[in-house]
Amino acid sequence: MAKKSFLKPEDFDQLQKEVLTQQFWKQKDAFRRVEKRLTDSLIQQLSSLKSFQASRPIALGSLAREEFCLQSDIDLLCFGPMEEVRQFSREAQEKGLKIRLRFPEDVEDWTKGVLPFDVLALTQARALFVDDQMAVQAQRDQIFQRNTHWAREILKGIREDKKSRRDRYDSVANYLQPNLKFGPGGLRDIEQILSFLGFFKLEIFLEFPESVHYLKTHKQFLLRLRQLSHLLGAGDTLSAQVQPMIAEILGFKTLGRFNSKAQGSFNEASFLAEGLSSISRKTRKERRTPVLSHVESWSELFQRLAESDSWLLNFQIKFKDQMLPQRKFPPRMFLRTLMSEPRSEIFWLNLFRSGLLEEYLPEFTRVKGLVQHDHYHRYTVDAHLIQALRELARIQQNPNRIGKLSSIVRSLTEEDWKILNFAALFHDLGKGRKRDHSAVGKDLVEEILFGLKIPKSFRSQVAWIVENHLILSTAAFRMNPSSSKTWKTLFDRGLQGKRIPLLFVFTAIDILATNPEAWTTWKAQTLFELYENLTSSVAGEFGRFVEIAQKKNFDLSLLEKIDPYLIEQIRPVRLLQDLKKAKSAKADLPPVAVTDSKGSIWVRFHRKEDASGLFVQFVQRLYYLGSHIQACVVMTDPNVGVYDWFCLRGRKSKDQILKRLKSQNEASQVQLPKIEFEHIDLISQSGEETIFSFRGKNQKGLLLSAAQGLFEEGLSIVWVRAHTWGSQVEDTFSVVLGENSAKDVLHRLKSRFGVK
Repeated sequence: MAKKSFLKPEDFDQLQKEVLTQQFWKQKDAFRRVEKRLTDSLIQQLSSLKSFQASRPIALGSLAREEFCLQSDIDLLCFGPMEEVRQFSREAQEKGLKIRLRFPEDVEDWTKGVLPFDVLALTQARALFVDDQMAVQAQRDQIFQRNTHWAREILKGIREDKKSRRDRYDSVANYLQPNLKFGPGGLRDIEQILSFLGFFKLEIFLEFPESVHYLKTHKQFLLRLRQLSHLLGAGDTLSAQVQPMIAEILGFKTLGRFNSKAQGSFNEASFLAEGLSSISRKTRKERRTPVLSHVESWSELFQRLAESDSWLLNFQIKFKDQMLPQRKFPPRMFLRTLMSEPRSEIFWLNLFRSGLLEEYLPEFTRVKGLVQHDHYHRYTVDAHLIQALRELARIQQNPNRIGKLSSIVRSLTEEDWKILNFAALFHDLGKGRKRDHSAVGKDLVEEILFGLKIPKSFRSQVAWIVENHLILSTAAFRMNPSSSKTWKTLFDRGLQGKRIPLLFVFTAIDILATNPEAWTTWKAQTLFELYENLTSSVAGEFGRFVEIAQKKNFDLSLLEKIDPYLIEQIRPVRLLQDLKKAKSAKADLPPVAVTDSKGSIWVRFHRKEDASGLFVQFVQRLYYLGSHIQACVVMTDPNVGVYDWFCLRGRKSKDQILKRLKSQNEASQVQLPKIEFEHIDLISQSGEETIFSFRGKNQKGLLLSAAQGLFEEGLSIVWVRAHTWGSQVEDTFSVVLGENSAKDVLHRLKSRFGVK
């Protein structure tokens, strides 16, 4: 700490001991007392330097404004003789005082060769010796003589500096641990506009007294935070380590309330600083125009808020003396009119700034400034809701913003967009309460939209999206998008019909509004794959299968293990009957054969107890029949047993196949054919599951040879996918390696089958 402060370690320790108490900061002048103590200590040390007065020092920055903090930069401009200034600089360095020293290019005109910000700093400069006060005033007079020029240049500089800092500090890290000086709405934003107005546009202080008062109030709060942060060793960053201590010192009951207060100050200060900057560019006549009093309805007001430059209207709304007249602006029509048509992203931003949402949707007040400490959410809850509405407007204008999901966007109707708008506004409105925020949000939708007499069918769709707005992120990014278990989970939550495209688009909106950096090409691709799976004919059959199973009171947990491909091939009622029979069987069931919708024959084998090599045995028996296996679905369940289905190609009928199987000797060995594989690959390895792929030209016995090879390697087969297209075959096996190494197994398999 001593390295970053001009105080000696013992003086710093004493200062901490005296002022880092809740009792001290209950005093209204607590900051001023600490600031004066620090300034007096600094001036005392500077005065001990022989050349200090002779260098003619002028205080700039926080030292000049009497806002000096423990780790503030020590900014001085010296316009004395050059040799005295150099001597003072050397003496300060020897004493360990880190001073940012400036010497004017022209001692008669300190604005020469400097940036507009330096000129703004000169308007607040303070002479440290009485004899130099006239010189400081003379410089102010010179600046004022070029009032128009410097006002224009400084305003331009403020805009450029603010944009640069926003690009730098617009991150989750700055949101969770904001920079008190340089972050959006921080002390730099506040001081720039107050200094500018105080010197160049003093009349605005009189025309917009509430705005200036609130801005100064936020400044005093942030100065207290900065001083405490410096005293606790965190610098200008309000770090997570010191936030609880500062909250306690300032008397906040919870850290959450402190964070909400801090974020509220940043947001409000940013709004006021930017608004005053914009308004200062208008003429006095324009500033005095009563824009709000000329607006006659909600529709007209919303139309005005859609204009890019609506700062004056925003200020008149925010700082009005009383509520808008109900004759023109009936409260019950606020939400109905708001959601009656598409809105631009600038509209949503202006609506947020105006404060109308808090006034006419009281639930919005409960999430104002609510911080989410998860290193994922970039915004407070209220800001996130507005971001969601802005993202929705962007995507409606440019569907390509969400990558592959853009094809879904183009299918949405006007009513769909209205549903999404309501969902965007309500989806996190239930946060900050004890119950699950999605459930609370659903209840709020039902209650508020019912009160607005919005049709039940419409509000039920909005309520469902709000209640389930997180399920697709979980399914796509934390579950297997191709698994029937995932599909069943989503179908059970009511994801069907029109809800499917609506929820997929909303999920993309929510991710972008949470943290734009979290939306990636991979997420767009993964969500789109899940969408394709859920809207495929396979998923459609699976959904109908689930419905039938529910009606027949079937054990739904079993459905999660059944490959949806099998469900697409065999009639649901037939498959359910067979599954139920297998589950209740006390012993092995005999093989069955059924014909699918395409005329292919499927054979089912069942064993009540699992055993090593069963899959190979089943394949051998079918090979012995002279049948060619086109596809297979393998399932093992503790209650059902081994339950494997095989799709066959050949000329034999169902009866012929069953007759031959019945007459077979299961113990007989089959001569393996000579198979040529083109590729054998290790597809993936995670946990206990390892997946191998065998590819080659369509040959009789290919599946048998691959299965036999894995069996002889001592591997247990978990599941199999046999896929034939044209003259090509790919058989994929999930196996348990046991003590084997996947790379060693792969090497031996390639060697066995002569694959390079």
